[in-house]
Amino acid sequence: MPPLTPADLENRWSELADVLTTAGPEAVINVLERLADRCERATLFRLVIRKLGVGPKAQASLDAMIVVGEAAVADALTSAEMYPDERIKWTDEANCCCYNLAANLADCWRDGVAREPRHFESGLRYSERALAFRQALEKPAGPFAMAHWARGKHLLSLHRYDAAAEAFTAALDYERALADEDRLLLAGGFLSLARARMGDPEGVAGLQSTVQLLETRAKAADDSRHDAADYLAQLRESDRLN
Repeated sequence: MPPLTPADLENRWSELADVLTTAGPEAVINVLERLADRCERATLFRLVIRKLGVGPKAQASLDAMIVVGEAAVADALTSAEMYPDERIKWTDEANCCCYNLAANLADCWRDGVAREPRHFESGLRYSERALAFRQALEKPAGPFAMAHWARGKHLLSLHRYDAAAEAFTAALDYERALADEDRLLLAGGFLSLARARMGDPEGVAGLQSTVQLLETRAKAADDSRHDAADYLAQLRESDRLN
């Protein structure tokens, strides 16, 4: 079948949202699993994860997202087993679902959605699964930096500051290979935040310095200011909550 257009996706989401409201996430899974086209099924699984997560037009329902997300990952891995010639494609689909779930479960998005320790535990598990998939798929530095950051973020929210610092250090090491100044500041800022929570004065100073640098970059005349502003907001929200 041809790719689903944005209008198609919104229409399908409207149908699935009705199923979710009336019968719950398991019924949504049943609808999707009955679809014969595996690519269509994967697209709609990702759509539901996005719609139940964070961001514009999201209908945040994290517990329902986790239920559907588990089915999405399992479905992708089943496809990887059934179609060895497409193993990489379907393993990557599982990888993307795990990362998206981990990101949505993080508490740095200023979305007004309350998260509890069980959400951070799930996010930690999904970030670790994403790391394992990325290792198997031999991904480049960027995806590893993102997954290590997500792992560190959930460890930070769980107040496991030593482990969070290790994860953010790994993210920073990968970011150095990419040489993106704003992303380096993000990883370094979160590392400083974890160290500050451990009572390290250098962490406190590093956090303050990173915030000031991101504030400056967020006022830049070029488009880089948008990333800097987003990273600054994530860091401030995490400082407030964790």
